[in-house]
Amino acid sequence: RGRVAGVEANRMEGATVAWGKARARTDVHGRLTLRAHPADTLRVSGAAYSPALVPIDGRRTVNVRLMTR
Repeated sequence: RGRVAGVEANRMEGATVAWGKARARTDVHGRLTLRAHPADTLRVSGAAYSPALVPIDGRRTVNVRLMTR
């Protein structure tokens, strides 16, 4: 579970979060719940933002703030 936000802490509806062969999108509040392995790395992207690689590192909650391009 987690949340994706932009540089100004704005929630990001429709951001793409991918891991392994799976992919999901955030809801209208920028939130997402997924099942992944503790050692997986999330690939997070959104329109007009630079994509980010975020290791889960065993965390149960992962919040991501993307930077503008």
